[in-house]
Amino acid sequence: MPYTIEDFQKDVAREHLHFLSADEVIPQFSTDEVLKNLSLSERLKGLSKEEVDAYFQGIEKLSTDNKH
Repeated sequence: MPYTIEDFQKDVAREHLHFLSADEVIPQFSTDEVLKNLSLSERLKGLSKEEVDAYFQGIEKLSTDNKH
């Protein structure tokens, strides 16, 4: 398989990505693109137990409300 300009561009980006901050890189991706590349534990990291519990309580309330 030949080495393409796209291959070259990816190689250059990989070699120089460390020069950019997360704030400069992340806005180029949608939330869905970022989340699909994270494991569940990575998604939950940084959230408190209270925040996770509150989220699930809200989901349960919505589910109950939709049944009536």
